[in-house]
Amino acid sequence: MDSKCNSKICGIKCEVSNCRYHTEDNCCAAGSIKVGPMSAQNSNDTACDTFEKKF
Repeated sequence: MDSKCNSKICGIKCEVSNCRYHTEDNCCAAGSIKVGPMSAQNSNDTACDTFEKKF
């Protein structure tokens, strides 16, 4: 495993800078993510359900 992935989800890029899991290098530091809804027809219909606002 890449040592840079210890606290990040490798392969997931995130640009939501006001999320508590967002890192400076646009990665996600959540343990796992959930993306929904199940009825999406294209990428505009999806959202990261793991999002938590950074305070």
